[in-house]
Amino acid sequence: MKTNPEYVRQNNPNAAKMINVEGAKAFVEFMVSPETQKVIGEFGKEKLGQSLFVPDAGKRN
Repeated sequence: MKTNPEYVRQNNPNAAKMINVEGAKAFVEFMVSPETQKVIGEFGKEKLGQSLFVPDAGKRN
């Protein structure tokens, strides 16, 4: 989960030192990419006959 480093910095300066902003951004971009969403949607189908997870990135409520 991507965090707001400014909020953490204000509320817990020690934790803020451990936040990897660029790493978090890269991970979020990876997780919502179409390729990763496809893998998520296919996970479990071969063994169980249905996906274990629902790819949900980019959907509107």
